[in-house]
Amino acid sequence: MAKRQAKTGMTIRASASHDQFLAGDELWQLAGRYRAGFLQRGLQRGDIVAIAQPTCAESMAAVIAAWSEGMAISFLPHDIAASNSRITPEQFTQMLALLEPALLLTSRAVVPHIPGGLAEKILLQEELSDWAAGILPQSGPIKTSAGDLAVLQLTSGSTGQPKAVEITQHMLSANCDAIASRVGANRQDIMVSWLPLHHDMGLSAITLAWWVDAQLILIPTASYARRPTIWLETISNFRATLSPAPASAYTLMTRFADAFTNRALALDSWRYAWAGAEPVHDKHVQDFIRAFSRYGLSPSTVQPAYGMAETVVATSLNRPGKPYAICWVDRAKLELAGEVQAASAGAPDAIALVSNGKAVDGVQIAVFDDAGNPCPTGRSGRLCIRGSSVIHRYHKQPVCLDQDGWFDTGDIGFLHNDEVYVCGRVKDLITRSGVNASPYQIEWVVEELLALRPGSAAAFSYLDFSSHQERVVVLVVHTPSMDKEAATSSRIAVEVSKRCGIQIDLVQYVTHSQIPKTTSGKIKRQQLRQQFAQARHSSPAAALQPQPHSNAEDLSSV
Repeated sequence: MAKRQAKTGMTIRASASHDQFLAGDELWQLAGRYRAGFLQRGLQRGDIVAIAQPTCAESMAAVIAAWSEGMAISFLPHDIAASNSRITPEQFTQMLALLEPALLLTSRAVVPHIPGGLAEKILLQEELSDWAAGILPQSGPIKTSAGDLAVLQLTSGSTGQPKAVEITQHMLSANCDAIASRVGANRQDIMVSWLPLHHDMGLSAITLAWWVDAQLILIPTASYARRPTIWLETISNFRATLSPAPASAYTLMTRFADAFTNRALALDSWRYAWAGAEPVHDKHVQDFIRAFSRYGLSPSTVQPAYGMAETVVATSLNRPGKPYAICWVDRAKLELAGEVQAASAGAPDAIALVSNGKAVDGVQIAVFDDAGNPCPTGRSGRLCIRGSSVIHRYHKQPVCLDQDGWFDTGDIGFLHNDEVYVCGRVKDLITRSGVNASPYQIEWVVEELLALRPGSAAAFSYLDFSSHQERVVVLVVHTPSMDKEAATSSRIAVEVSKRCGIQIDLVQYVTHSQIPKTTSGKIKRQQLRQQFAQARHSSPAAALQPQPHSNAEDLSSV
């Protein structure tokens, strides 16, 4: 990877009227100054350069500089001080303690949250230009090898304790090559991304563009959060061909569809869009396609994807050029017995599951039962992976692999025609009276019933020792009037019971900030369980104190 970076150049689009373009040679010259500067500061091969600053050319130059000298990089969230931040100062400190970086590139806004012991290792974004200006570029041969550590990719997890996947140059190159092969990416492509750089999908948009020498346009995540429509406007303005996003971003754009009326929006150039980072629902994707087909969007553009930091990013992908496959399966059979039995499309007890495509080159996917035995065709189980870009260890922590090298993803799913279908998470399963249900399905039912956007409901269960029963709770970001609250809760309970076979014990109406989420937008159900357990002696609401936030839109789609 270190030898294939940023030849074409890149654009940072801070707003619709402000673009910063750096040609490939300009970016490499800046990287050469950083490279020499890192060496002057005493950094050595194998050291870690942590980056906690907004998307900018300086961050990209730092990555190239670090990799050129055989160093590793790690992107961290930089919005700790923001009112809508999903990371606490304590979590940020834990990340730094795990990484022990030799250098930390950050901004003044982050400095108050950095432990004093790292003061001498800080380079401020606001001072980088002056610092680099007086340094002669280092232009010697690139000092990296396939086995060198390239990225420490922090995973959001659900326990609050950070983990960092150790990604070598070989793993990174293998995954980039696999994505490029599956998607057909090449130097004629134009990549647009607004994703946070600390997210694996955000970093992969950059590395893929560098791998195939494609033009790269980056939108700072804060710019997208302030005005989400800048995403599609940029795709249109630059005639972009590639752009990834979490599944909820497409739903958010559907809500903003009317804002594009009478605008000169052209999406016919956009040929491939990853949809991942969270469960993908067919209805949400189709709503987006219908809303923007008038602007030339192809029905085959948006493709569900399955990935994780433990495979660098891509585990399975659909091929471009045709719509993804859908499996309609019998919900009861799937959830009660793990049987994948075909059902009629739209049938009352049927659910639509989207295909995430086949495993990318170099990755194998298999389905095992709880005892570690391969599941026969037609049954769901634990999705396990192995291959050239699959995790070997977490930083400072071992990784649990079975004797044949399989890594248990913690996801439940099945294979059909060798394509991956994800049903839920092992640890998130809700069990009631012998019925297993995915919280994702319950949340989807609630959100559809009340016409809410994705991420507006959180379902989880907790063990009530006083009654020796597992209780099912649903939190809903909704504000029904006092006289309609009971009726709305009853509607939710009836619909969930009818469509998921699960009885709800409590429906509680909350704000967005009362549903704790990881930095990538996944609900922290374990934290919710702990809060409810602690609050049982007072009131359920007492444990759900709002976290600081500015408004309901903020970064809920990131």
